[in-house]
Amino acid sequence: MSSQNTSTIKSKHKSPTWKPKIAIITCTHQRFSVFQHFLRHIDLCHYYFKPNLFVGGHEEGHRKELEKCRLKTTWVQAENKPLGKKFNTVLRAAKKCNPDYVFITGDDDIYNDRFWKQYQEAANQGFHFIGLLDAFLVDVETASAKYFPGYSRERKGETLGAGRMIHKHLLDIFDWELWENGINSGLDASMTKTLSHLNYMSLAIQGLSQNVIMVDLKSDVNIWSYNNWYGLTRNLEEVSNIFGQPILKDYGKNINTNYNIQQTCKPAQAIAPIK
Repeated sequence: MSSQNTSTIKSKHKSPTWKPKIAIITCTHQRFSVFQHFLRHIDLCHYYFKPNLFVGGHEEGHRKELEKCRLKTTWVQAENKPLGKKFNTVLRAAKKCNPDYVFITGDDDIYNDRFWKQYQEAANQGFHFIGLLDAFLVDVETASAKYFPGYSRERKGETLGAGRMIHKHLLDIFDWELWENGINSGLDASMTKTLSHLNYMSLAIQGLSQNVIMVDLKSDVNIWSYNNWYGLTRNLEEVSNIFGQPILKDYGKNINTNYNIQQTCKPAQAIAPIK
């Protein structure tokens, strides 16, 4: 995944039972119900990782809601703009927990059980960069859904910004700063540019074909609205069946500290070795 050979990162294979320590980083702004739904679902990752969740924001309601999450959490006080600086601030805060990997997500993205299992296996295989090529989008206001197959043209093969997991050795090279500080959009491309001159083991997953599913929840506050994304229209019930549980179940409801995400799909089976 590199255009120049200026630096090479070596790989180490881990035990198949190794649970990597990850720092999950995200930023939040408005859309409180979406953030609540994210917090309900992010808990699934602890079956496969040792997670610490870092959230950047400036709204007191979101900070208090974060306290209900069952993962280890850290609130990072940060203004919303510029967004590149906001994410870099959270990323630097995450360095303090000394993670093996950093997992980057929006506060409007949810992931199924198979997703986390696949990422754990990829980490155990020694990949330094793991990402997803495709995703589902769900409009929470209209319950509409569509499938985004991935970037095209000159960006074909580039992973989505949400769902990228990066090894700490890559982050050390850039002093834990992946984005241009002054930008408010184009964060995916900014990170890709930052990493483009390195040689390292990377894995880009076509999720739908392997039941490795990310769902991006769209509301009335987004950098890119639901209608700005091209994709194939899908029935929400169909997407929920693929995901493994009703996607909008309990959406908009308060989080109970004893909440539990029930898996309605079959447990993830052992997957084929990653090539």
